[in-house]
Amino acid sequence: MSIGLYSASGGMALEMKRQESIATNIASSSLPGYKREFIQSSEFTDAMYESMNDKSEVKGIGIGGTIGEKKVDFSQGALKQTGRPLDFAINGKGFFEVQKDDNSKMYTKNGSFMLAANGDLITSEGYKVLGDNGVISFNPNYSLSDLTVSNDGTLMIEDKTGNTMNSIDKLSIINVENTDSFKRVSGSYFTLPPAQGARNLAQDANPEEFSILNRTIETSNAAPIKEMVSMIASMREFEMSQKVLKMFDTRFRLEQQKLTR
Repeated sequence: MSIGLYSASGGMALEMKRQESIATNIASSSLPGYKREFIQSSEFTDAMYESMNDKSEVKGIGIGGTIGEKKVDFSQGALKQTGRPLDFAINGKGFFEVQKDDNSKMYTKNGSFMLAANGDLITSEGYKVLGDNGVISFNPNYSLSDLTVSNDGTLMIEDKTGNTMNSIDKLSIINVENTDSFKRVSGSYFTLPPAQGARNLAQDANPEEFSILNRTIETSNAAPIKEMVSMIASMREFEMSQKVLKMFDTRFRLEQQKLTR
């Protein structure tokens, strides 16, 4: 009976975590480059028996226990043309590399950029976009309407005469094979653990495995309708576990009454 009780309460905790992730996906579904999160879980009874064999607490039950592991789905979202010269999308493997004020690096699929007052290419949050030569910067005398981008991310722009193409820089595109190493900082931004050596995990992406599209963004891979369907299914699972828990509670009370007679 206690196994069933643990299973029901564990199922409720799992669905609460799942609903939290689904709610985050729905709220972020309009954010360019956002990657949906989900809860990966094994059968509760398997986890419980494994823990019992290890003579430790049942996974998911007790202080510090967890049921299910939060994962990120890094599959590519749909590509959407915007017409903005400073919108970029990576078709294939790789992430844009950006820099915070403290010089730490972050990685994102959100290529909707803009220019700072000094000509630096930045994100909407103010993070600096990195290229092969450091922070990418535009000459204010250039017209963005004349910007062209090659498949490997090289940025070129015509001068005022229209006779010369000036090379600005090349977008830094980083690939991380083990995406489980990523830690979400916020929205569509991820970082790598310094302890493992960020540059050991992040390598320059192979140009044959991606192409850069200009005036295009990658949309979120979280579909609101699918997420709502998942939310409804999760709520039903929660209610089912709740009913089972109440059933066991009633049975325990009856057994207790018999013992006190």
